[in-house]
Amino acid sequence: MDLDALARMNESITHRGPDEAGSYHDPGRVGLAMRRLSIIDLAGGRQPIANEDGSVRIVFNGEIYNFRQLRRELVGLGHTFRTQTDTEAILHGYEAWGDAVVERLRGMFTFAIWDQRAGRLFAARDRVGIKQLFFSEADGQLVFGSEIKALLTHPAVGRALSLPALNQYLAYLYVPEPATLFEGIHELRAGHTLVVSDGKLETKPYWKLRYDVVADLSESDAVAGLRRELEEAVRIRLVADVPLGAFLSGGIDSATMVALMARHSDRVKTFSIGYSGGGDSFDERVYARELADRYATDHTEFEMSPDIRDLVPRLVRAFDHPCANSTAVPTWFLCEETRRHVTVALSGLGGDEVAGGYERYRGALLGERLAWLPEPLVRHLIRPLAAALPDPKSGRQWAQRLKRFTASLSLPFDARYFEFICHLNREAREALLTDRVRDAISPDEPREIYEGYVREVADADALHRALYADLKLYLPGDLLTLMDRVSMAHSLEVRVPFLDHEVLEYAATISPTLKVRGMRLKHVLKEVARELLPESFIDRRKMGFSAPLAVWFRGELRGWVEEVLAPAELAHAGVFRPEAVRALLDRHFDRTENLDNQIWALIAFTVWHREHF
Repeated sequence: MDLDALARMNESITHRGPDEAGSYHDPGRVGLAMRRLSIIDLAGGRQPIANEDGSVRIVFNGEIYNFRQLRRELVGLGHTFRTQTDTEAILHGYEAWGDAVVERLRGMFTFAIWDQRAGRLFAARDRVGIKQLFFSEADGQLVFGSEIKALLTHPAVGRALSLPALNQYLAYLYVPEPATLFEGIHELRAGHTLVVSDGKLETKPYWKLRYDVVADLSESDAVAGLRRELEEAVRIRLVADVPLGAFLSGGIDSATMVALMARHSDRVKTFSIGYSGGGDSFDERVYARELADRYATDHTEFEMSPDIRDLVPRLVRAFDHPCANSTAVPTWFLCEETRRHVTVALSGLGGDEVAGGYERYRGALLGERLAWLPEPLVRHLIRPLAAALPDPKSGRQWAQRLKRFTASLSLPFDARYFEFICHLNREAREALLTDRVRDAISPDEPREIYEGYVREVADADALHRALYADLKLYLPGDLLTLMDRVSMAHSLEVRVPFLDHEVLEYAATISPTLKVRGMRLKHVLKEVARELLPESFIDRRKMGFSAPLAVWFRGELRGWVEEVLAPAELAHAGVFRPEAVRALLDRHFDRTENLDNQIWALIAFTVWHREHF
């Protein structure tokens, strides 16, 4: 073990834990290092933490919300605790229950335990992937860390672009686990453990969300049960020895969360963001203010402008991957400003996946109802009419969604849903990529990844298959990675009560007809919210948390877009055909289509490649 390399790895992620650093070295066998953001037991929680005789040690990232219950049980079994931390509860839990300790944890986590006597490394990642763990087998060593940048500082880990992962990135606008854009660097899947013993590495799942057992619940019982589970998930996330607050966007998810926080907390600190420069149709501050007044929160607002040019390199450095989700832009500013006030923030992220809140769920189900439409009518009239619609000046996505919907009308449900979540289809990807890249990839691999997850829940209802696909793909690959990287870049811990595994397991038993009732999305959650929120909020049109990039790219940022994606810049990576990129830009600029996400993905990749290669 190269101790200098271990120190460099730890130094590279100082932003994740500016409060303390610690390390442990078992000569010739293992080195562990940790950066700590102090949340619980501020003075006594330095890591790595050892058991009573020093034979087992742990490094841990995250929060365990039931650690006090585990601690009481372990003390009863004879274990001695030296700290008040959740970290030590995992350590002694491993001694008591072995690898099964992971099944007892309620929270967000990645951790690694070195069992010196057994010569065994045991690592795990939380059930849905709120926290991440990357690893690489290089020169007979296992190198791992919370971020890829830590691995890249190690001399044994090389840098080479994975072309198959690039194909996945263009399809999804993120790279699904376990792949990364770096050859030889892998991500431990959510809900999996990793064991290294006797020179062998093995990963295996320890949790799977089941959608095939739907309870016979009345609507009132389902609403009461979901409210109970959510309230408990919020309550246990209010424990911290540092200032705590919440993101409040004005949408039903964050509004419901803040309303539940107000039941169990003194005056809640809330934070919202808005936009200047043509972003009025994306700005929810007026709704956030109404809720802040209703619950007497200590409310703070921020405003961001279109001048985001300097932000892209900072995002690239934070992510180690190109971040193609444009919500990273407002999330970055929100986290940066929120951290000036608190160390922990709760987020409503996950409400759409729990209760069926995305427009694409409604669209995929509506397509089933319209399967009776004659194919000639769809092909010769409906699709051409939709395709001819210009993109609205507001930058809203309704026209682009209509085009996707009509293009997928003749497909079965699962194939239709894949078209909704695939941002660049096979034909579009092949048009963008150079011959060298096309020859090195399997063009259908993105679809095959999706189909593999759908097969895991083949007996579930159509909506539940879509929810499961998003749980396995979109949440860990995009939203949760985004939130972790952006928040931790500012040393801010974000907690997500909607993704508590007990909330997820309960919600999975609720009938899909209570999630999407007719054309009403998120029906059961809206009924939970009815006793908490003003009536005007319950069925207000969903705005989503995103920046008005479509407007900015056609206006103030157009010159910058063309500069970043100029042929000379694209030549550095040599993977995109400049004439195809130009054609894509022109379709966006002339409002033939709204391609803001695709353009952002190309910008992010181009800047990322120049930074890393």
